[in-house]
Amino acid sequence: MLKIAQSAAIGLVMWLIPAAITGMLVILFFGFFGEDDLLSFAVWLVIGIFTGLFVFNTGAAWLTDAKDPGDFVITPALGLRLIVVQMLMLAGLSLCFYWLLWSEGTLEDVIVPGHMWQTLFFFAAVGGGMWLGRLMSVWEFEEAEGRRNAVSRDTPRKS
Repeated sequence: MLKIAQSAAIGLVMWLIPAAITGMLVILFFGFFGEDDLLSFAVWLVIGIFTGLFVFNTGAAWLTDAKDPGDFVITPALGLRLIVVQMLMLAGLSLCFYWLLWSEGTLEDVIVPGHMWQTLFFFAAVGGGMWLGRLMSVWEFEEAEGRRNAVSRDTPRKS
């Protein structure tokens, strides 16, 4: 369980901070053309989904001790445990932001973590991206199992 928590934390820390900085820069760039809340939510949605994919991929590669981050197969049950731990960490981070930043009222900017609703929306998009990453890993796992079963059926047995 400790290895799952370490893998989840590494994936989150490695990708959440750069994603928040990237989102902030994109929103500041579009802010020169006029401020729009829907555009801000759209930016956080896209960045959140991709961040969730990267978070799950990094955590799963770390968990399976893969040499190449794209060269691993994780079991569906282990992927589910990884996602649950990552979602609990995001919930804990949301609580910390609430106690530190949002309890006195949300800030009037559109930058995560200052704006409560956009931060929660971003975290939900990250969660959705992680679920999408798990879904893709389940498909890959089932495909690898199918190939392994096909090879074992085609191999002649010694009697």
